[in-house]
Amino acid sequence: MELLRTLSDPAGFDWRTAPLSAWYWPVGAAGIYLLAVVAMLPSAVLASEKAREAARAEKEARAAAGGRTKASPESAAAAAGKSGAWSSIMCWHNLVLCIWSLVMMLGCAYEVWMRLGEAGTDDTGFLFCETPMTGTEQASRAGTPDGSEQFAGAAGGAATGPLYFWSYVYYLSKFYELADTILALAKGSPPRHLFLHVFHHALVLLMSWLWLEQRQSLQWIGLLFNTFVHVVMYYYFSRVALGQRVWWKNWITTLQIVQFVTSLVAFAIFAFAAAGADILPLLPDVAAKGWRAIAAAVGLSSPGSGWRHACAGWSALQFNLFFNVTLLFGFVNVLGKNTSADAKKKSKSTKTA
Repeated sequence: MELLRTLSDPAGFDWRTAPLSAWYWPVGAAGIYLLAVVAMLPSAVLASEKAREAARAEKEARAAAGGRTKASPESAAAAAGKSGAWSSIMCWHNLVLCIWSLVMMLGCAYEVWMRLGEAGTDDTGFLFCETPMTGTEQASRAGTPDGSEQFAGAAGGAATGPLYFWSYVYYLSKFYELADTILALAKGSPPRHLFLHVFHHALVLLMSWLWLEQRQSLQWIGLLFNTFVHVVMYYYFSRVALGQRVWWKNWITTLQIVQFVTSLVAFAIFAFAAAGADILPLLPDVAAKGWRAIAAAVGLSSPGSGWRHACAGWSALQFNLFFNVTLLFGFVNVLGKNTSADAKKKSKSTKTA
């Protein structure tokens, strides 16, 4: 009930009192998720191998009989029924996440626009450098509020208000996304690139929790780009679940790589706001002018100093940077493997023809 009340009042959102806001929720969920993966993986791998062996045996039998053999009506009906049930489950699961991602993207974009309007300016600097919490606000977050300050997520303070509400909805979505792996293993089809898949799902929970806990700078750029990617990605998976061929699979991986590269560019802009005054004197004149110009283009005219004191969420952002860099290398590797596999298939089909 408390969760429903929180979700029904975006304007009154307050992370300090929101359900699942304690650290042990993302840590506990990630731990249970990893245990479930370890427990389910052996049987899923065995089921996958049996399915491949059965398909190989059927193919060999057809080849030996000149393509005239067919599966019995009973076995064909049973296989079709099982496959159809899982196809429906996976399709609906992916459609839910596709629509959920679209709602989050549009909701966040609207609230970013509203925050700009409330400030009466086109200054987008808050997207790169959120105002840090004061000592009083930090004490309140620790559970010792003295009531001496008004909290306002849009102007320095705790994570409150409708814009942080969408970060919270995003955080909740990461719990549901754990079902990606669980459903795939239950189906007997371990995800390709399993380590990257599990690594991403386990750590993204902590990342999104830190966004709210520390009011991390850059979070809405990450949220908007990631939800856009997920709209495309989960739409693709919903079609694949129905057995449809989709030619633009590799473009999703490319889009994910662009997302992580963009996050590094955004971090460079954040660095100007957080410690530009400390770094600029160390740079060549051309690089310093270029950095200033890029920062000014997004509403940051004055370089900051001191890192953690200039912008909110410096500790969380370090973790987020590490996470994004590892994912960038992971997805570049995936794209390379997919491209190589597609090239081999094309070469094989050409030789066969």
